Amino acid sequence: MLETEGIAPSALTPELAVELGRRLPVTPKSQIKIPNLARLFVARLIEMGVATRPPLTPAQAERAELLSI
Repeated sequence: MLETEGIAPSALTPELAVELGRRLPVTPKSQIKIPNLARLFVARLIEMGVATRPPLTPAQAERAELLSI
């Protein structure tokens, strides 16, 4: 799907992975939740150094700061 969309693995973000995952067909009996799988896949790419974590938005930075207090 990344190749079809012209997206390099290094450009994949968790949000983009979830968006792409939601485009896949789902059946009521699906046990694998694609958005969750996509989020985990991107986290692993970031961990491996293939992709980088995007900078936090101002709202995310504020929330992170509040949680660390």
